[in-house]
Amino acid sequence: MIRVSGYGQTGPYKEKAGFGTPATAFSGYTYLQGFTDRHPVSPPFSLTDYICGIYVAFAAVTALYNRDTSEEGSGQMVDIALYESVFRMMEFLVAEYDQLQKIRERAPGLHGHSSPSGTFKTKDGHWVVLVTSTDTTFNRLADAMDRKDMLEDPRYYTNSKRLENNDETNRIVEEWIATKERKGLLEQLDQYGVPVSPVMSIEDIFNDEHYKARENIVQVHHPRLGAIKVPGIVPKFEKTPGSIRSIAPDLGENNEEILSGIGLTADEIVQLRTKQVI
Repeated sequence: MIRVSGYGQTGPYKEKAGFGTPATAFSGYTYLQGFTDRHPVSPPFSLTDYICGIYVAFAAVTALYNRDTSEEGSGQMVDIALYESVFRMMEFLVAEYDQLQKIRERAPGLHGHSSPSGTFKTKDGHWVVLVTSTDTTFNRLADAMDRKDMLEDPRYYTNSKRLENNDETNRIVEEWIATKERKGLLEQLDQYGVPVSPVMSIEDIFNDEHYKARENIVQVHHPRLGAIKVPGIVPKFEKTPGSIRSIAPDLGENNEEILSGIGLTADEIVQLRTKQVI
């Protein structure tokens, strides 16, 4: 049995009401998001709920495996807090503060890790994200920009030096990208093996050939809405591929089955419906 709550089943906050967005702030993630001169920014979707759901699924199959393979053969309780699933992904914060007493402040992108990196605007008004996290990928970028001189320049020839001169390094890349239209830029950088991606809107995603090839969006039938598009199944298993066998139930669709299963009579269920409890 998996128990999910905002702050877990133990500790001083165990009774505290918890939703995903406040839990994201509690995890330390929100503190990092946004620009330095503005307020912290919460994710615009249920990030923590979904991440925690993945942990829950992993915990469930792990507990089942232990039950089925151990000598005792017994089940167990699993306790996870919403905020813990996101906090667990930010181990770098723990090491930095513990060893260096460093409090990482909010900054866009991979500020302080890689240079050049960031969000850049193309000649035709589109945004792309480019990151060169290794010297090898920067070497490819310099080659693509026809700036091999940067590979011998003491200001740019290693990532640590580029970080010291990050503003100038990013300015060089920004000005170069501003001379390119998105399609040609992506083709050129892909050819050189430079990590880059367009910033995708949902319209871009619906029209993207890779999303189609991966079946990341599939169509299902809804009894009231007809044909609707939903996210596809991931990950993709070679021998036991997943499929969407049913859609989510309507609100209250299973009320009678569940309530009668816990002992309520038909009259009691009618009373709850009349009082708009259900």
